[in-house]
Amino acid sequence: MTWENYELDEGLRKHDPHVQDFIRRQLKEGETFYDIGAHVGIMTRVALDVLKTTGHVYAFEPNPKATARLIDNCGRVENLTILPVACSTFHNQFLNLVYLGSHSGGAMTFDEKHTPNEGSYAGHPFERTVVRTMGVSLDEMIDMNVIKAPNVIKADTQGHEVAWMLGAKRILSNHTLHSMVIEWDDGLLHYHGQEEGHLFDLLKETGWKWSFLEGWGDLFCVRE
Repeated sequence: MTWENYELDEGLRKHDPHVQDFIRRQLKEGETFYDIGAHVGIMTRVALDVLKTTGHVYAFEPNPKATARLIDNCGRVENLTILPVACSTFHNQFLNLVYLGSHSGGAMTFDEKHTPNEGSYAGHPFERTVVRTMGVSLDEMIDMNVIKAPNVIKADTQGHEVAWMLGAKRILSNHTLHSMVIEWDDGLLHYHGQEEGHLFDLLKETGWKWSFLEGWGDLFCVRE
């Protein structure tokens, strides 16, 4: 099974239950949720289930194939906005992202400079697709009143963690935002020329404490 054929109901049952539990605990009716790297909409659906008809969900997904599935799965509710863009450091900057669709059900994302050789990654065969997309700064999006400030964020950006956080430093420092879960991979971070130390420095600088779940690449972040 490839991720393009991944059934959302199956995903809701099986995909990252610890992340789903965190979202259900932290997110409250009437709040605003950002799903950064929404993929086909698993965590978007979790958030919509919590919020019901209240609050708002912003789902950011630059991969056109995933965005199409996201719209099919989640896109017919009034309190959801789907944005087919990449969250990044600079606003209105075109990016060439390389997607490696694997048979494991996921899609790795790289910029062209740091793409591994075609064939396999982490033991999984992949198909290489280059997508030209728009990079946006979340801080700038709020300044322009395109989106509302978030209360809870889930981010799964395949090595672009530092990039989107640098473009959202005011959001990260604003105590309206009280909870985050950041799915990260130090190997992918290194492919983009970043170090995990930079990620943790940004969290400290903007007033967060975090915990790990052993065996998973997730940071569960709450205010200090």
